[in-house]
Amino acid sequence: RCGWRTDESMLTLVTRSREVDRLDELACRLIESHPELVTVAQNVNPRVTNAILGGQTRILAGRERMTDRLLDCTFEISPVSFYQVNPQQTEVLYQLAIDGMGLTGPDAVLDTYCGSGTIGLAAAAAARKQGFDIALTGVERNPEGVRDAVRNAELNDLGATSSFIARDATEYMLQAAHRGDHVDVLVMDPPRAGSSEEFLDAVAKIGPKRVVYVSCNPTTLERDCTYLEKQGYRAKEVWPVDMFPWSGAVEAVCLLEKNKKA
Repeated sequence: RCGWRTDESMLTLVTRSREVDRLDELACRLIESHPELVTVAQNVNPRVTNAILGGQTRILAGRERMTDRLLDCTFEISPVSFYQVNPQQTEVLYQLAIDGMGLTGPDAVLDTYCGSGTIGLAAAAAARKQGFDIALTGVERNPEGVRDAVRNAELNDLGATSSFIARDATEYMLQAAHRGDHVDVLVMDPPRAGSSEEFLDAVAKIGPKRVVYVSCNPTTLERDCTYLEKQGYRAKEVWPVDMFPWSGAVEAVCLLEKNKKA
């Protein structure tokens, strides 16, 4: 996993076991050979699943985090926090997501699967440029991602109008709906497996006017949108993004709006 930018990059080596011969030496040589590489980390994942990362991570060489600029925001990223690997196209992808949010005032935005806070904070920064603040809440199961998100909010002077919670997003939304919390825009950026019916039911219960779905798998995007349409939403527009050139993979942003009668 690398962040490819001319300024700084990070490399996380995922291994089956912690003990790998001469791994620390390899890390040091990589940093010596590539000045843009500021962090080399090892993540240990002995499981055979579709999850890339395991529960153990250590820095082999360099700093604890890399720094990147994205849509005029500064982000510090740790090795186990999710971050897109093509920064140039990430700006295209996230700008489409921000456009789809249709922010025109102090909207309440819920960023689920928020990772290190990149989408929500970029949206908050864009809103501030227009002269208003949004109330941003980010929910992420990975505590490392939440710590990065809180740090990134402070780095971009958005800490006062944003909060990040280390929780399961489905559980959080069900409790928020029970409390009667108001959400104008919900952002979701799930893994390739897509979302779950339980999550999508929770989306319908909290009832945002707009749902912005960022997807790395058109098949699960279509499946989840079909399910949301049964819950009172309609897919309005879809924008594909060539995130991985010379491959068959494509990212997409889909805007869904709540039916007025729903």
